[in-house]
Parts: sequence; structure tokens; C-alpha cells
Amino acid sequence: MAEKNSLINLFYVFKKNTFLLLILIFSAFIQGCSGDSDKSSLNLTTDVWGVDGEVYSIVNSSDGKTVYLGGSFSHVGVNSGGLASLSLTEASLANTFPKVDGRVYAIISDESGGFYIGGSFEKVGDVAVENLAHITSNRTVNPNFTPNPNSTVNDIVKSGNTLFIGGDFVNIGGQARNFIAGLNATTGVPTSWNPNADSTVNTMVLDGANIVLGGYFNSVGGQTRNYIASVDIETGAATSWNPNANDYVSEIIVNGTAAYLGGGFTNIGGATRNYIAALDLTTGLATSWNPNASDTIYTLKISGTTMYVGGDFGVIGGATRSYLAALDLTTGVATSWAPSLDGYVNTIDVVNSTIYVAGGFQDIGGQQRTYLASIDTTTAQPTSWNPSPNNNVDALKIIGSAIYVGGDFKLILREERSNLAAINAETGVLTSWNPNSNSIVNALLLSGSNLYVGGNFNVVGGENRENIAAISTLTGLATPWNPSADGTVRAIAKSGNAIFIGGNFSNVGGQARSRLAAIDQSTGAAISTWNPDANSTVRAFALSGSILYVGGSFAQIGTETRNYIAAIDINSGLPTSWAPEANDTVRALSVNGTEIYLGGSFTSIGSDLRNYVASVSSTTGLATPWNPSADSDVYSIAATGNRVYVGGDFAIIGGQPRSNFAELDANTGLASSLNLNLTSSVDAILNTDRLIYFGGNFNDINELPQSGFAAIPK
Repeated sequence: MAEKNSLINLFYVFKKNTFLLLILIFSAFIQGCSGDSDKSSLNLTTDVWGVDGEVYSIVNSSDGKTVYLGGSFSHVGVNSGGLASLSLTEASLANTFPKVDGRVYAIISDESGGFYIGGSFEKVGDVAVENLAHITSNRTVNPNFTPNPNSTVNDIVKSGNTLFIGGDFVNIGGQARNFIAGLNATTGVPTSWNPNADSTVNTMVLDGANIVLGGYFNSVGGQTRNYIASVDIETGAATSWNPNANDYVSEIIVNGTAAYLGGGFTNIGGATRNYIAALDLTTGLATSWNPNASDTIYTLKISGTTMYVGGDFGVIGGATRSYLAALDLTTGVATSWAPSLDGYVNTIDVVNSTIYVAGGFQDIGGQQRTYLASIDTTTAQPTSWNPSPNNNVDALKIIGSAIYVGGDFKLILREERSNLAAINAETGVLTSWNPNSNSIVNALLLSGSNLYVGGNFNVVGGENRENIAAISTLTGLATPWNPSADGTVRAIAKSGNAIFIGGNFSNVGGQARSRLAAIDQSTGAAISTWNPDANSTVRAFALSGSILYVGGSFAQIGTETRNYIAAIDINSGLPTSWAPEANDTVRALSVNGTEIYLGGSFTSIGSDLRNYVASVSSTTGLATPWNPSADSDVYSIAATGNRVYVGGDFAIIGGQPRSNFAELDANTGLASSLNLNLTSSVDAILNTDRLIYFGGNFNDINELPQSGFAAIPK
């Protein structure tokens, strides 16, 4: 409903067994990955995981069974999009269906095993359908139901084979319908029913031969009606019922001879009623029922003789009740039931002894619950059910044995993982490995049973570690290895017993080292004979044989001029004569045969124009003819065989529109047909035998939800 739209952001937990259904999907996908399938229309089934922040580095284990992520995130969870179906008893998925690419405000059953959804979206699964969709009993989108209202749908009710739709639209099914319409429930074609409201409709409810509606309007059904009205279900004309509120109505429910409503009003039905009231359905006058809330009411639900109320209030029914209360349906007095929430409640549903609530809260009764929770109707304590969406939930609807939730979230069933996580690549299940870095992780390197991590943290794996650490892949605990860098570490590589690191530091491993160092893998001490001494930040490494290729913002290595890119002998620590001479920062490097592929902020290599991405000869350092010419920065690159995968912040590359990620021909530099249309930057790419993993700051792929991490078959 419209008044429920501006709410807050936060996060929390999920259970690993929630992925059992998705495991089957992912396993089938892995078995089916092959060759050059039509990746331009690829449906990413590896999106059973995602992060609520940004991924900067990805590595996988030598057996390919585990993928490690480093970055700036706090949780990992299921990429659900704005609609999910959950078990009523445990935080797990009850059903899967196509993802919604936007926000869902309304969910109702189609009475045939499927359901309708309304909100603010443009696509459900692969079907372009705007703001209103029908998902059938086989969990697919009905492609023939496309009324496509031109703005948000806030509420839906169904009577027979007619859907009544309220919202912000002024056109639906190609016909003018202002804020409210009737549709054929099968075809989506508008009926002649046309009450013609003059502003937003938030809520609707059936009342025999009439529909009672509330919102922001002042005219509907051909009559002046302020914020609340009743219209004839056949003609759309306003009835004589006219409570005349002084401000918007958010919610209406009908019970017997009364309509109960909440909103932002303080006068309705001819009486002072603060934010909540009961109206006589015959006269439109306020009844004596008067809970007198202290602030806005968003949602109401009757269960037996109790009215559950959610909103932004602190006092209601004569008692202090923060955001959620139970009222006596006869007297309006608050019952003793008093859960302790720390933020508003905007939607409710009840089944048996459990009330399901959604809103802007983070804590209930001293237990962390973000946006969505269930509460025992006897004890007022939260149950163990904890789906933890990453953003607002605007709709709850219990249908059968599942609860359907809609909103502005993209992730659900999240578990805490601070800046480091491990995913089982075979099943899609988040592992229990949890080193819990207290700040950003920029770089990862796997060696044996240890994961070397670099960033700007000072606690990781349960120990104090300054910006560089080795974490056991078995326990998630930091090993005794402790070089302690005094500045950010941005790149890590390994050769023999040496761990090479680059970044912004000036001391590491007990020695002065300017932005480049080699550290003994056994002792954690800086190797005394290796000291290239860069004069500015080092951002990227690529190791080939005895040469460490280095990219960054520097202009000098030791006593030699090396602009933004250099080759360093791993034995002596001295720069070789190889000097491509970029004109700006190099952020990514990849070796492929005799060519070094690089990405960054540069626009030339030597005397050759090369915009943000280039290839140079590993022998001469000269730019090759390969020239995809991106239109903005490249942050990550992975070259393999005849393909080069590139990520960054670009919109055009390889002669084609490609948003932030592209697959390029290693010979021609032209972009392939693969077009994922990511919404934001790609910062990390990992090339494996069968998959290309990539991570960054994106939230959508091809207009469908996918947060921060994904994979495609090669």
C-alpha cells in the first residue's frame, strides 16, 4: 500500500538446509553446462547465493569444490528478487518461481493454485510484464496476462472472474483507468467498471455488492469522497456511504457490520479518531470503538476476538505499545500481549498461534530480526523463524502451507559473513567457514590448506592481523603467520616459498617495504633480498614463470621509471627492461601465452591509443593490435584460450553495448553475443575449467535480481 513504501534498510541470518531444493537446480545446471550454448539468453541458475555488498576477489580450491569470496559485505543469502515463498514453520523456501525484478506490494491467490502479484516491476522471469502479473499453479508466468498498468499497483481483490486493482496508474490494458480498475481475471482485459478516482488508491476490500476503498483521493465514483469511499461492484458509482476522512487511509478490513481502518487521519465518520477507527457500514459514522493511536496505522488483521495492529505508534488502546499491538475487538483496549519491537510494522498475517509481521524493525524481544519475523500470539516472543530479507517487506499472504512475501528485497535467508565467505560449488550451499574479517578484503590467494587474505582489516579469523593474514580453510581461524602490514594490501601472488604482496603499505614483515614485498611463507618475515620499492600504490599482479607483472598508480620501481605497469624478477626484485608505459592506472592483469592483458584507467600504451583495456607483448612490451576500446574503467580481466573476460564500469566495449561485463575474442577484440547487462561494476573475475565466476557491486543481471556474485558456463 502506498503509505507503506518509504521504509528502511538492514540485514541478518538464514539456515543452510534452506538450500535443499536449490541444490537440485544447481546440480542439474552444472551437469548441463557445455561448450558454446546460447549464453546471450542464459538463465543463471548459479544465483542461489549472493552478497549484500561488493565482491573484490574470488578464488577456488584446487579440486574446484569450494569458491572463496572476499570483499565488502556482511551477509550471504538466496537471490530471491522481490517475491519469495517460505515455509510457515522454518526459514526455508517452500516453492520456487520466476524472479521479480522490482518491488511487490500485493499478493492474492487465483483460487486455482497460482497467484496474482502487483507492485512496481517490469519483468518476472523472462516475461516482460509491468506492475501486475499472474503466476500459474505450475509456478510459471502467464504470458497472456499482460494488462501492464503504467504505474504501481498497491492492492488487488478478486470477486468471481474479476480482479479489482488499485494503485497509482492512469492506464491499464491500453485503456484510461485512473487509479482503480476492473479486469477479466483470465485475460487481463479491462472491464467497463471505472470509478475514476482522482488520486492514489491504497487499499480495497469487498463488502457484498460494494467495494470499500481507501487512499489519497478526494473524488471517486462520480462523487466527492475524501480518502475513503464505497463503490458499487457492478457500476463503479459511489454509494451514499461517506465517512469523510481528513487524511489518507492505508488499510481497511470489513468484519460484520463494521469497517475497521487505519491510516494518517485524525477525524473520520464525524468523530475524532486518531489513526484508527471503526465505521458503521450502513451509516458511515464512527462507532464507539476508539483505540486512539499516537501515530500512523499501516496494517490491521482480525483473529477471533482480537485485532492485531501494526504501524508507527508508541501508544494505542490505552497502553504503551511500540509498533505492534493486540486490541480487544469489542472494547478497543490493548490486551496484555506486548512484543517489544524497535521499528515500525507495515503488514501482518496470522495463522493458528503465530502472527507474521514485516516492517522496519531490527530487534524483537532482544533477538535480532530484520524486516520479517513471526511472533507467538501467547508469549509475545519471536519464534525461531528468521528469513532475514535484506530490505523492506510490503506484502504477506499465507496460501496453503506457505507464506508468500513481497517487497523491495533482493536477498532472503541470509547468514552473517563479514567480508569473507566460502561456497560449496557443487551444491550451492554456503559453508560454515566464517573467518569474520572486521573490514574489507581486497585480495585472496589459496595455497594448500591456507587462504591468504589482504585488505585493510585488523581482526580476522579470531586474531589481530593487520591487513594481511593466512586463514585455515578447515577451521576459519588465523594461522600464526603474521607479517603485519601498516597499510592496505591489494594484491597477492605466490612462487615457491615467497608470498608477494602489493598495496599501500610502507612496512611489512618487520622491514621497510614501499608498496611491494615478498614474505617468507613459513616465518612471515619480509625476504631481505627482495625490495622493488614502488613510489605509489600497487593494485594488480600476474605471475608468469620468474616474472611478476605489476600494475598500479606508480611511476617508478626502484631507480627505474615505470609508468603504471612493470615486470619484476621474482628472484632479484629488480624491474626488467620491459616497460609498456601506460598513461594512467593499471587495475587488472592477466597472462595468456605470450600476451599480457591489462585493464585500468589508461587511454594509451606507449604511443598507441588504447582505451581502458589492452594487450601487450610479454617480450617487447609493445601494444598488440588487439583493441576492444572500452568507454570507461576496467577493473578485472581474465584471459583464457581465445576468450578474454573483462569487468569494470563501462557501457561499451569490443564494438558493442556491454554493461560492466563482456566476453571478448582474444584475436579480434570484438565482443561476443554474451550480454548480461549488469547494473553496476564487476571487480573480480575467476576463470575455472567450466565456469566463469564474477563478483562486484551489481544487483541485477539481464533485469533479474542477482546480488554481487554470479557464474556463467564457458
